[in-house]
Amino acid sequence: MKKTVSQSVKDRISKKPELSVFSTADFLDVGTRSSIGSVLSRLNQLGVVERVYSGVYAKPSNRTVYGFKFRAQMDCIVLAIARKEGVVIKTPSLDATNILHLTNCVQARMEYLTTGKSRTIIVRGVKIKLKHMGSKLMQWLDSPALTFMAVQAIYWLGERILKDDDLALRLLNNIDEPARRDLLDNIERLPVWAQRTLEKVAF
Repeated sequence: MKKTVSQSVKDRISKKPELSVFSTADFLDVGTRSSIGSVLSRLNQLGVVERVYSGVYAKPSNRTVYGFKFRAQMDCIVLAIARKEGVVIKTPSLDATNILHLTNCVQARMEYLTTGKSRTIIVRGVKIKLKHMGSKLMQWLDSPALTFMAVQAIYWLGERILKDDDLALRLLNNIDEPARRDLLDNIERLPVWAQRTLEKVAF
């Protein structure tokens, strides 16, 4: 017997680990966006899921630390929002430089890059800025993740800082071989100043 939309959604959620984040778009293979939205809304009222943003829900956890409940990570919520809206959302360029160990600067506010429109959203009372990434970065979206991070870092650091050969070499050494090869194979996509710096330390 074929499952109803409600049962299909419930069964799938029951198999997800605590703090999983999902949106109506993640269930479109079992029903319409409207019917799925109604099911998730009812489950939210029953406490089975927690609404964290319009059309986005998390599976709650009963675990606590110092009296505070564990909550779904903001990055997971933002990625679910991206899936719901059919856009790409990436961590900000400053985070990329941190991940690649090029700087220890701290992000002062919640900001992400997106292929969608620039705007500010509020999640759990926190303002999150979504900034359109522009064509310079969008052309690298199909590249390995570390390639994209390297390009973010290059643009964020800029010509004045990246002209330091040691820093440029560290950038190349801190990405894996597939990303390094992809970056250098497509180096003509980068500004001339970045091409010169990277070619000087890579070859």
